[in-house]
Amino acid sequence: MNSIALLLSLSLLATWFQNTTVRSEHNVLTGHWVLNRAKSKFQHPTLFQPSSRDFSVTGDEVSISSPLVDGAGKEVKERSTVIYKADGNEQRQDKLFIVTIARWLEPRVLEVVSKNPALGEVVNRVRFNVSADGQTMTVTYAMLPGHVVVYDRK
Repeated sequence: MNSIALLLSLSLLATWFQNTTVRSEHNVLTGHWVLNRAKSKFQHPTLFQPSSRDFSVTGDEVSISSPLVDGAGKEVKERSTVIYKADGNEQRQDKLFIVTIARWLEPRVLEVVSKNPALGEVVNRVRFNVSADGQTMTVTYAMLPGHVVVYDRK
């Protein structure tokens, strides 16, 4: 009996270590990111991007904070913060009037799908992809093919 209990304990411990490792790998997104206009490709000239974004990852919770940008493309003092639960389940974003589904595609790639709850249609798919060296984040938008926004870690 002791060998079965030991085997079960080792199996549970291995599973715990594996889950802990995967969760910590997502922390590559955590940090302060600054827009790199030279590397970015903007498909629409009037689409303004914040000059920086702050990410925080705690367990499945991903918080993204950035300065608000007005219609003239200037940042204002207020900041926008959106919190996603990256567990693959639908989450209502009351301020945005949408439903989002956030999930990790890979340890360095977070995908956020936005749906119109009234129609049930996907309206956008955003991917945040951190480079292998952890110094560059590339953001792509399904609704804007070819629109690539690049941020550098600071």
